[in-house]
Amino acid sequence: MTKIKYKVFVSSSCPACEAVKDYLREICSKTSCTIFNVENQAGLSEALKENVTGVPTVIDTATGKRYVGVDEIRRLRDVLKKRDEDPPSD
Repeated sequence: MTKIKYKVFVSSSCPACEAVKDYLREICSKTSCTIFNVENQAGLSEALKENVTGVPTVIDTATGKRYVGVDEIRRLRDVLKKRDEDPPSD
């Protein structure tokens, strides 16, 4: 199975980022993630390029789908968990 690639945007001063830290760790353990901290120049540049207006944000690079905030990131984690539990049948 090909790993999905995500861009993850966070900030160390963001309470919501802290709240989803474990979800992000779980998501990134099952997929390929690049994490950008918007508090440094490289992270901020990438966030501007991707039109990220808030953190935490996760972008599926294959589809462009965005998951913004605690609830959406929690749903993404649940979808990935279900996908792993129910492998496709041949």
